[in-house]
Order: sequence, then structure tokens, then C-alpha cells
Amino acid sequence: MEEESVHFADSNSEEDVEEEEEHSSAQEATHAQPKAKAKKPKKRKGATGPPPMETFINQTAFDVYFSYASSTLRVSDNVLSSLVEPLTHDEVHTIEQQMQEHADSNEGVQRLCSMHESFFPHYWFELHNGFNLLFHGYGSKRAILTKFGKEYCARNGNIIIVNGYNKRAGLKTILSAIEQIPKLGEVSLRSSGLEGQLQRIYGFFRDSNHPPLYLIVHNIESPSLRDNKVSTLLSTLALHPRIHLIASADHINTALLWSSAEVSARKHSPTPVGTEIPSHKGYAWLFHDLTTFRPYVIELTHRDISTLPAQNQGTGATSGGAGQAMSEPAMSHVLASVTEKAKRLFRLLATKQMAAVEEDASSKVTGLEKYGMQYDLLFNEARKEFLATSDVALRALLGEFMDHGMVLSGGTPEVLWIPAGKEILKRVLQNMGST
Repeated sequence: MEEESVHFADSNSEEDVEEEEEHSSAQEATHAQPKAKAKKPKKRKGATGPPPMETFINQTAFDVYFSYASSTLRVSDNVLSSLVEPLTHDEVHTIEQQMQEHADSNEGVQRLCSMHESFFPHYWFELHNGFNLLFHGYGSKRAILTKFGKEYCARNGNIIIVNGYNKRAGLKTILSAIEQIPKLGEVSLRSSGLEGQLQRIYGFFRDSNHPPLYLIVHNIESPSLRDNKVSTLLSTLALHPRIHLIASADHINTALLWSSAEVSARKHSPTPVGTEIPSHKGYAWLFHDLTTFRPYVIELTHRDISTLPAQNQGTGATSGGAGQAMSEPAMSHVLASVTEKAKRLFRLLATKQMAAVEEDASSKVTGLEKYGMQYDLLFNEARKEFLATSDVALRALLGEFMDHGMVLSGGTPEVLWIPAGKEILKRVLQNMGST
């Protein structure tokens, strides 16, 4: 029995060996066949962005970052300015009036302004204890500060109001206003220039026989008041013990205009007349929230009116007269900033267009290109008037008007016209001195 069992085991092992040999030969045959190449993922035509995820064996955060950073971004050509039509001057004026009427009739706004006015005695106390006042917060603060100046400052001294939101406000404006104070002009200048005027003003108010000066500056953070000379003037006068500065600001980063030393500076000690001005400068600010929620109607009237509305510029204007109509203030603003030759060229084009419009007895703004003047004819007329002797010179004169949308062009041959009605053109020509 043992032999049989042993023999049975031996016979089984031989069969297993045979099966293993057959299996190994089958594997060798399989490996002998040529391997099929792995298919690479197809790349889509015009596809942008990182490569497919299958190309990375183990994609890390760094791989993802650099793959996306190297991809190109698609930017849409549909911008908001091309979808929304700009407002005209009349529409802007109407909106401003509605905002003003709403603020005047709003009980909450009126209560808020009344609350601020109740703090006038507190502001007055701070002014006469070595501090200047800087008011911030949302809404126009012009009316409240002007009222404070009339009710308190004007009754106790000289008051100067500087409208910083006006682009014309600057060093000369402030100095000329201060120089008009009675008896100040009688003081002789020690030296010429800003230093001499500053010494005269500073020395004049050292005398207690002269009333103090209250300087109210609306929008002290405006670009026209950021000049170094203006800063020197204000920072010196602000520390005078008898000159008091009240200012407003609307920019959120206004405090960054001055260093901490200038903000926390203290008033100069009283010194006798004739001594030198102390060297340190600053403002000695106390900050107050003066939120009013009133619209900035007056402040916005001094913006560049030639930018409203945005005109169809250059030769891109269609021959259908799609350009926005220019208003009289906008045209006057542009004419005030161009050369005399450019004014004469505009008068020439406007006169020809006026004559064509009067013949047709039409004053509509649309379709004005039919009353325009061909470029070749305008060039001949300009050469006769010695305005331009070459095409380059004429294009240069027209460039300023075309950039602001005052002159449009289009059609073949090229025609130039002014996008303004008969009455507006007539008034503009009268203001220019044309008959």
C-alpha cells in the first residue's frame, strides 16, 4: 500500500511537470508575438489649457499649478462699454436733479444733517484748543461745512473757502484769496516767491489786532492740491496758532497722504512779529465722521465735460451719423484748449455746414453727414487760408477734434461733419466771434 501511495504521488508529479512545461511553452509563444503599441490620447484641435490627466503618472499640486499657469486664457470681446450706451449731458443733469430732490425730501438725511449741525459748538471748541478738523464719510459735506463757516467762523474772523474739487484750485488760487484780506497787502515782502508770501501771511496773523483766519478746504485730497508747494503752504499755515484749518475728504486712503508726524503735529507756540517761522510742519488733525448721504452734485460739475458722452472717435464713425450729438459746453471746453489754427479750421468747417443746413431748413442731429464737407474740398480751403499746406498738417489739426468726437468722418470719398444741430452750431460760432 505504501508503494502504491508513493507511486501515485510520483505519477501526479510527472503530470504536473508536463502541465507546467505546456503552460511555459504557451507563455513563450505569447511573448514571442509583437507587442501592440499603446494608444496615445488624441489631442483635440484648438484645445487650450493643461494636458490631459492621463499623461501624468502621479500629478502633484506643482504639476497642476504650472500646467494651468502655462495655458492661455480666453478673453471675451463683449465688454460692458460696448453694450451700454453712454449718458448724454441732459440725462446726467436730469439724474443729478432727481438725486438732489430726493436728498432734500428724505427725512432720514435731514435728521442726519441736523445731528451734525448740533456738534458745531464742539467743533468750535476743538478749533480753539490747538487742533484742525478733517471730516470724512460718505456724501457731500460741502453744505454743512459752508454753514459752519458762515455761522461761526465768519462772525469771528476772516474766512477763505477753497474748492479743491475744482481743477483750477491750486497755489495761486489760495494765495490770491488770502492776499485780498484787508491790510495784508500793506505788509512789505521780505523776499520774492512762495517763501516771501508765506512769511508775510504768517507774520500778519501773529498780530493779535488782526482777526484770525479760518481756512475751509473742500476735498483736500484732490490732485490739484497735492502739489509740493501747496502742501508746504497748508502744512505751515495749519500750525499757526491763529490760523485754523477745516477740511473734508472723500477718498478712502486720504490719511496716507501725510505721515504720522504730520498728522499728530501740534500748533506752534505764539511768537512775536518779525521772528522766523518755526521749521516743523504738520496739520494737527482731529478726524470726524460727517456722513451725510447727500449726492455730490456740485463736486461733479467740475469734471471734464468733454468726456460725457463718450463719442464715436476717429474714422470709425459710420456714414449713417451714429455719433452722439455734442453739447455746447463740451464744444466750448475743447475749443478753449486748442491752438488758434485749429479754431480757425473748426470755424471754417462749421460755417460750411451751417450754410448747407440752412439751405435744407433742417436742424436735426441725425443724418448730418449729408451736410458735411469732403476732405479734399476742406484741404483746398485750408490751404487758401494758410491753415495747412500738407495732408499731415491738416490731419494733425483735425486730430484733437476727432479724438473728442467734435468732428466725425466717413463715406467714400471721405466726408467730415460736426455732430451738432443748427442752433448749437450757431451759438458756438457766435461765441467764437464769427458773424
